[in-house]
Order: sequence, then C-alpha cells, then structure tokens
Amino acid sequence: MRSCLRNSFAPLGAPAVMTALMLLAACGAPLPEGTAVGDAPADGSEATRAETSGTASTDATTTMTTPSGELGTGSPLEDTGETTSGATATTSAGADSEAPTSSTDGVAVCGDGMIDPSEDCDDMNANELDGCTSACAVGPTGLAFGPASATEDMGGDDRRFFFDGDTDCPAGEVLVGLSGGLVEDEDWIGTARGRCATVDLTNADPPALVTAPGTALPQYGIEDGGGPWEVLCPHGQLLVGAEGQGGSVLDRLLIYCATPAVVQGGGGQLEIQLGPGAAVGPVGNDGGDVVGPIACGDGEIATGLHLSTGSYVVRLALRCRAVQLAY
Repeated sequence: MRSCLRNSFAPLGAPAVMTALMLLAACGAPLPEGTAVGDAPADGSEATRAETSGTASTDATTTMTTPSGELGTGSPLEDTGETTSGATATTSAGADSEAPTSSTDGVAVCGDGMIDPSEDCDDMNANELDGCTSACAVGPTGLAFGPASATEDMGGDDRRFFFDGDTDCPAGEVLVGLSGGLVEDEDWIGTARGRCATVDLTNADPPALVTAPGTALPQYGIEDGGGPWEVLCPHGQLLVGAEGQGGSVLDRLLIYCATPAVVQGGGGQLEIQLGPGAAVGPVGNDGGDVVGPIACGDGEIATGLHLSTGSYVVRLALRCRAVQLAY
C-alpha cells in the first residue's frame, strides 16, 4: 500500500479532500469511520471548496501564533510603544505633545488668561476700557470729575441783578462755548447761555477724549433785537477761560479753548493733560475797560457758568471741575 501511495499520491498543489480520500480507497487503505466517498464534480465543485474552507481558515489562524503564544515579529498588531489619540500624541517616554503655553515654557503670552511676571493683568480681550488693556497693563475705565469750583467774576459794575445764579452742564458734559443775543445798536451782550457737549473716551490704547453736541443751558438776560452771537470751541477742544470788556454791563466777550490729550503720567499711568488755551471770538463792542481774563485751575475745564444779569448780561464767572481718567 505504501508503494501505491508513493506512486499514486503525487504532490497535488491544492487538491480537493475528496480526491485524496478516493486515492486512499484505491490503494486499499481503510477510510475513517463515517467517511463516504462520492463522485466529485468534474469542475472542482463549489461543494468541495466549501468543505475545505474550514481547514484553510484553521491553518491561517495557527500560523499567526508563535509557540510561546505571543505576537510574532512584524505582526500588524506589534506593540511599538507609541499610540496616538486625537490631537495629543503620547511617546514611549510618556510625554504629551501639546502647544506650548506661558505656564510651561516661561514665555509671557499676553491674552492667554494667565498673569505672567511682566504683566499687570490678563483678561483675554481687546476692551481697552475695562481696567486691563490689550497689552496686559492696568488701564482706565472711564472719566472721573472732581468737585465744582468757580473763578472770580468779570464784567460791568451795574449791581441791579434780575438773575444771579449758577447754570451747570448735566453730569458727563462739559462747557464748549457760549451763545446769546446782542443789544440792538449798542452790541452789548444782551443775553447769554452755556453750550455743553458730552465727553467720552475712545476704546483704544491709549484712549482719546472725544466730544459730541450736548445740552444748551437756559438763557438769561433780555433779547433786544441786536441779533445772535456765539463763540464755540473748535471740535475736540474744551472751554477753560474767558476775557472781555465792560462798563456798566458786559460789552465784549471772548473765550479760551484747550485741547485735551491722554499721556503717560509720572507715576506710569495714563492721565489727561490740557494744552495751552487759544482765544475764540470776540463778540460785542469795544466799549468799556478790559476785564479778566478768568481761567479754570490747572487740570480743570469749565462745566458751567455763574451769570449776573439785569436788563442785560452784567457779569459772568466760570464753574470748573478737574477731569481725569478713572482706574
């Protein structure tokens, strides 16, 4: 039987199991119990392929397992000691690869929400008026006005007043000019009123003061047909002083206006400084004597008037307040 098998069972490549069983039967070898040999399809049947598929699958599984039961070298599942999950890669040393921050690399990064030694603050936004600038320095939050004070008054020497009192701009507004009416034929200052403007800070680093038209204060005196008059500071300037001429009443009037600027102060913080005053006007006639000038104190701007009027405007004074940045 060995000779039969050696001569008849040549290498088959990938023969069907049925063919092998038929050869064993031809050589007289007993078949395993329960084995039936039927006619194999001549074309390498699908049934034969189905019978052998289980054996092939078992063999493939066996060859992927080494005798020690571990994954073999070169396996697609070989442990290389490096894994990747999302955007963070963990190396075999166990270190996470992340974007550097000021808390780990020692470099100050303004806007990261962490206050570094070189920063006063860090609020992670570009609002320059919330107390922390976009450069991570302490910044202003608005404007602060001091208490009111008054200059001495100036004008004529008639003391028969129908009105003698204060007239102030609303909170948050400042004086930027005067207006009224003249006395016909004489051009005296017949009536007067203050002209106010709102003042605010731009949201910039450093900020700047900006003005917009505001309130017209009540008018005092008597209109007498001489036509209107006004003296107004150029846009962006604030009223800081006045001068005139007077006899029995106020004959002539001009004002002084200054440009505010936000600058670095001696203490390292920003502060408001006023430039020199420039004259605007005059209005009225050139009678009487020179009166004034009157001026607000250092760092102060006019925010109202004190008026004394009889039939016409007789005397006036400025009411002033210091204005600075609030921190």
